[in-house]
Parts: sequence; C-alpha cells; structure tokens
Amino acid sequence: MAVWQLLIIYEIIPIVLWGFAWYYENSYSQFPDTSKGFKIKCAKENEEIWKYANKTAGKIFNITAIALFIFIAITLIMLPISFIFIAIIVVISIFISLLIINIMIRKRAKYKR
Repeated sequence: MAVWQLLIIYEIIPIVLWGFAWYYENSYSQFPDTSKGFKIKCAKENEEIWKYANKTAGKIFNITAIALFIFIAITLIMLPISFIFIAIIVVISIFISLLIINIMIRKRAKYKR
C-alpha cells in the first residue's frame, strides 16, 4: 500500500479526536443536565467544575490530536515503522491525555470544596 493511502487511513484517529475536542468544548449540556459532556464524578458537583472539565477535556484532546497528526505524518513519511508501533503510540497518548484530564479536574474540584 502506498504511503499516502496509509497516511490517510492513520490520520482518521486524530480527526476523530478533534471531533471529541470540539464536542467537549462547544456542545456540552448546561449544568443541572449532565447528559452531554465529559463525565467524571467530581465534575458533576457544581457548574464551575462542569464547565472547567469540558473545556479542559476539549483543550487536551486538541493538543493530543495535533501531536498525533504530526507524529503519524512524520513517521509514515520519514521512517518505515509498522502499524503495531503506531497503534501502541496512539493508545498510550490517548491514555495519558485522559489521565492528565482526570488529574486536572480532580485537583480543581479538590480546591473548590
């Protein structure tokens, strides 16, 4: 398969992350109704933390998507790296971004109590 075809296929993941980032930043529900948005127990406590959680999740997912987009493009064009390696890097980076989001929200909720 040509490099450009692989590049298009692999870049779907960052595009989906950008979609999640837009959703969390712009399309979350207002506070009493927490049906749409980044759900974590401490984010549902008050309106300020709910807004902070969604805005933070959107920003972190934007940063992760940009980093993955650039990383995948560079590695596919410059280096002959296997699909498994790229998939492992993608999973680890998404896991780390979720961990960072949870830590930031919990720290903010702890100080607001």
